[in-house]
Amino acid sequence: SRVMPVDEVRPGMTGTGRTVFSGTALEDFTVHVLGVLRNVIAPNRDLILARLEGGPLARTGVIAGMSGSPVYIDGRLVGAVSYA
Repeated sequence: SRVMPVDEVRPGMTGTGRTVFSGTALEDFTVHVLGVLRNVIAPNRDLILARLEGGPLARTGVIAGMSGSPVYIDGRLVGAVSYA
């Protein structure tokens, strides 16, 4: 499957996110999984906690407009950036 179920996501996993920081150039950033919070938003709605790094993130942090940026682990979609 091209999608990784949240049940397979574990702390310590590393993935890649993709976004546009400036102009139209698509850039990668690194995602380090810290953990999974279950039933946070609503029943059966989980959040994957992660630390993001790379690109200009060291100086900007997660910026407005990054929401929806896809995140992949082992080439499989795990979700998208949604909160900072």
